[in-house]
Amino acid sequence: MVILDANFLTQALAKGNVVIVNAKCSIEYNGRASSQANEAWRLIIIKPDGSLLIHTDKSYQPLNWQPPGSNISFEENKIIAIRRNAKETLKITLHEIAWIETAIASEGNFELHGSHEDAKNWVVENLAKVTNCPNARLVGTEVPLNNHGKADIIAECDGNKIIIEVKRNVVDLNAVSH
Repeated sequence: MVILDANFLTQALAKGNVVIVNAKCSIEYNGRASSQANEAWRLIIIKPDGSLLIHTDKSYQPLNWQPPGSNISFEENKIIAIRRNAKETLKITLHEIAWIETAIASEGNFELHGSHEDAKNWVVENLAKVTNCPNARLVGTEVPLNNHGKADIIAECDGNKIIIEVKRNVVDLNAVSH
């Protein structure tokens, strides 16, 4: 049976390091739903903020995860993540370990360009072009719509109101309904 060095891993997280484990493991989740994943090779990432991600060889999204604030513990061959609100428990049983690493990671400075706000500002600055109305004028942004949320932009063209909802990506029917 695999036995983890719980003290070493707990100290690594306490120092602000990320713990990365490549292991053959099985997973059990209980909380708002329940799930089990059979024994397979996976990459487990545990961050000092309490978040935990379990990745397979498919997709960028984790197979299972727990958000920041989870309580992480190590017991013999298990990694356990408990979230208090809503009550969730994720238990990972390690059957074989290829390797365990601790890594230094930090956020640094991050600047997003092309955000929703950037797109909205571009539309406001180019109302005549977007509305195909040379006389277009801005009525307002983030305008409340009588219990139906807020309109990103409301413009007016020759007495007609135009509601503009800005999206950064291709939209589906749900987004259009918004």
